Amino acid sequence: MRAGLLGCAVGLGMFVSQAALAADADGRFAGHGWAAARCSQLVEAARSESDGDRLRFVGWVAGFVTAANAYSDDTFDLAPLAPAEILANTIAQQCDQNPDAAVVEVAVALMRELEGQRLRSGRPILELEHEGESTRIHGEILRRTQAALSELGYYEGGVDGAYGPQTRGAITAFQEGIGVPQTGLPDQRTLLALFFNIGVDQPASEDAGGAAADDTPADDVGDAPADDAGEAESPPPDDGGDEGGGEAAPANDG
Repeated sequence: MRAGLLGCAVGLGMFVSQAALAADADGRFAGHGWAAARCSQLVEAARSESDGDRLRFVGWVAGFVTAANAYSDDTFDLAPLAPAEILANTIAQQCDQNPDAAVVEVAVALMRELEGQRLRSGRPILELEHEGESTRIHGEILRRTQAALSELGYYEGGVDGAYGPQTRGAITAFQEGIGVPQTGLPDQRTLLALFFNIGVDQPASEDAGGAAADDTPADDVGDAPADDAGEAESPPPDDGGDEGGGEAAPANDG
């Protein structure tokens, strides 16, 4: 079941200030969709619990993040872990605290907060398998998973992005603790629970991290024209790369 706006959000400790945005000589630019709205309007729509408004806003946020990825230097994905709906909730919560701000100002502030968590490259994408199950994950996301499990006391190995017995055992123990299927794999359901403390009742996805731009379900895109989308695809897993390409890292963590 999907959380409504003002629900689960990214814990960033974000604050909204007057963002220095690119504009014309008069300091103005054209806003489209929710970019033309004030935060008070978004909060009112969020509290109306309208599925149509929610889906349109989630779609707008997905497009905003995609554009930010495309126009940000040294960036593959600003939000490799957070689905568009969680980012939309984050913006809605910040708008609730800053009703006079423009929605686009809050969205820009969020993108800037996410810069420190961004993936700089689309590689390596690892293909992980265990007991007939499989998942795809970005190598850096696997490293962050190890670090998070270590902080929680589940993992005592090296934080190196290698998927071996210790990493698998730590993931399995965490999955057992939250009551989800014990696959031993860092699937989407497990990552949402680990990084956002949610997702136990969310449908799992086979891929995690560095995903293609079509991760958002088609019905979440709202009124965005399909022909405006670019070809923001994740690289094929067997494409090589500086860190080992698409194969799983050697199991040297245990």
